[in-house]
Amino acid sequence: MYSTPECRVWGTWAWTAARPHAHTAARRLADNVEATLSVRVDPVAPGPHTVALLVALQVLLEAGAEAHQTARAGEELAGELERVLTEAEPASGYLSMLRAGREQREIARSAVTELRSLMAIAEQEGLPAHFAQTSVDLLRVPDDRNFGLSARADFESRTSQYYGLLAQVVDSEDALADH
Repeated sequence: MYSTPECRVWGTWAWTAARPHAHTAARRLADNVEATLSVRVDPVAPGPHTVALLVALQVLLEAGAEAHQTARAGEELAGELERVLTEAEPASGYLSMLRAGREQREIARSAVTELRSLMAIAEQEGLPAHFAQTSVDLLRVPDDRNFGLSARADFESRTSQYYGLLAQVVDSEDALADH
């Protein structure tokens, strides 16, 4: 029953029997991942562009989901502010208000009130502090003297997260190019 020497050691038979199946499953998984990747990152012998990419992805991963949520909140606020600021433009100066017609002045006054309200809500939600912290997190540049060693090591330990984030970035760039 135990034909190989390692199978004679107590408790190793099941491991030895399962080893070919585990190896086959791991090989299939690696082949599937390789087939779906259009970009490969070699952390062992990276070029300067690869190191820059890994460092940028590391910064985004370290900033985390909170940075993503802050960016979404900023996009929403910017969309609301754009409309309101356009309507409030005649209120930007005394001469502009004099040149505006009666209806435009009313719209401008209403827009200024709405603008104050939007800014108060943003302040209550702590958006300025979130924007400031996210900016600091994203602008934090790792030490260049280590030639991206930290990012390369982090990539090797969290490869799937790096590729997932890279796919998100590429997908969002494609979506922007379509518009």
